[in-house]
Amino acid sequence: MRGPSLSPKEARHRVSASAEDTSRRGFQRNKVFNDVEKALHVPIRYRNWNCKISTLKAVLVIILLGTLFTLFHSPAVYVSDRPSNFVSRPGFVDRWIRESAATDSRYISMLDVNWDQISNVIEKLTDRERYQGVGLLNFNNGETDQWKQLLPDAEHVVLQLDYLADNVIWESLFPEWIDEEEEFEVPNCPPLPSLQVPGKPRIDLIAVKLPCKKSGKWSRDVARLHFQLVAARLAASAKGFHPVHVLFVTDCFPIPNLFPCKDLVAHEGNAWLYTPNLHGLREKIQLPIGSCELSVPLQAKEISAIGNNATLFNSGVMVVEPSNCTFQLLMDHINEIESYNGGDQGYLNEIFTWWHRIPRHMNFLKHFWEGDEEEKKQMKTRLFGANPPILYVLHYLGNKPWLCFRDYDCNWNVDILQEFASDVAHKTWWKVHDAMPENLQKYCLLRSKQKAQLEWDRRQAEKGNYTNGHWKIKIKDKRLKTCFEEFCFWESMLWHWGEKNWTDNATATATPSPLATKKVSLS
Repeated sequence: MRGPSLSPKEARHRVSASAEDTSRRGFQRNKVFNDVEKALHVPIRYRNWNCKISTLKAVLVIILLGTLFTLFHSPAVYVSDRPSNFVSRPGFVDRWIRESAATDSRYISMLDVNWDQISNVIEKLTDRERYQGVGLLNFNNGETDQWKQLLPDAEHVVLQLDYLADNVIWESLFPEWIDEEEEFEVPNCPPLPSLQVPGKPRIDLIAVKLPCKKSGKWSRDVARLHFQLVAARLAASAKGFHPVHVLFVTDCFPIPNLFPCKDLVAHEGNAWLYTPNLHGLREKIQLPIGSCELSVPLQAKEISAIGNNATLFNSGVMVVEPSNCTFQLLMDHINEIESYNGGDQGYLNEIFTWWHRIPRHMNFLKHFWEGDEEEKKQMKTRLFGANPPILYVLHYLGNKPWLCFRDYDCNWNVDILQEFASDVAHKTWWKVHDAMPENLQKYCLLRSKQKAQLEWDRRQAEKGNYTNGHWKIKIKDKRLKTCFEEFCFWESMLWHWGEKNWTDNATATATPSPLATKKVSLS
């Protein structure tokens, strides 16, 4: 497993706020020194100017020393991922430096903090009088002053974070495909700038103001993810067993599988207070920052799955942690968050946008992509029929094998489903079927309506003269003449098949029973 690491190249290219501040200060100091130097080299034409120049020297030196003292002495510690930390009061120069550096709109939160809600949530922290340090991330000067009033006995550490590169987008972290076999390249995630963990004071509370652009795809916001990951890393770096609390100020719920609801201590309005399980958090931060690298299966966490398409995962096989409160979270937002495909997989992808990639052999999709070369198709076909099996799970897309006749893959008869068709994979499933006990095989019998659907599709394929020719194959599957429903004359359904006003009265799903099963003759 490759955890997110910072390469030397990335370290060279990142812009540190501390470095920028230091360089700006150096520029200001040089300017003052240059002014002094110019003053000292003014041509002296008259003797009585010597006294005035000496006085000017003294004044300039005093101003210089006063400026340096103001710049370098303050109780607010600014922590960056550079080794050179500095101290500063939120004075004019410091405010100008920081505000001019905050130019990445992705990281800006326009939320007006409700301090009554924050105060109510803070009341849940029974040990707050013993707090040594409070880490603040993404709060402005006025909000920082409010924090100092809320927790006056703690030292407030204003955390600064370098931005992700402009070209890092959600698709960079969650690509549609990676070279799992490393045939052409080793998959690698983009570097993630980190906070340097302050040695002192001990951080007891980490407060983060998260952006939440509800007009856009807020759950797939790289800056929002960045803030939460660095907060998790800072919390996980705590020494010993003392609890660390994490408070998010945001209108949108935090990542539910990074900060799970079971760790939620209090929630009021836009304030979300967590006491994370540090052991579990330390395991999570070892994972790749997205699906851009493989996650070790035995260490897979919620949510771990294979890729489906675009930035999405396939929910056929996934690692989840059973939780009543997570279920409640899903229910609470079911009318608010829209599934991209109207199904469960689409909805889960909208809730759990931070997921990790497991090897595709653990849930191999039966699918021939449009761009697959012939060699690629042959490789997949070999995997589908390998004996002993190579794949852990073969995920059947399109029409499932038990909804087809066993003679061939019925996806061949539907134009838009032919990309899911494979007779080899179809045969593999039926081998598994035949190995099942007979009392389980009855659940794979075909309903009358499904038989009519299969015949309708076959006729459409014949009418379209599909070149694969599967529509010509005579059906020998015994299930064709086996009926477990009251209505067995499925051919009559075809008389009105496809008509908009026609309804099938026998739509209720029946449970097959050996006693109810009967043979019907088509001759």
